[in-house]
Amino acid sequence: MAGNSASPGQSVSGRLLAVLDCFDVAHPALTLTEITTRADLSLSTARRLIGELVAWGGLERLPDGRHFRIGIRLWRVGSQH
Repeated sequence: MAGNSASPGQSVSGRLLAVLDCFDVAHPALTLTEITTRADLSLSTARRLIGELVAWGGLERLPDGRHFRIGIRLWRVGSQH
């Protein structure tokens, strides 16, 4: 299976959701390293998933270039009735 994780049976969608689950009220912005640790993913897997989420608009990179936060597209999806 592509991508390394402490949970080898975890699906790609499970890993993607683990990335999103890293963010909460106490942690609205995280670095790649913090996401990697909190989601229990390899650096390369986290980098790839974050890149895909940024391209889609689900995450955005902050102006400091180091931190990420939930993006506007995910907010729009979540606010639909």
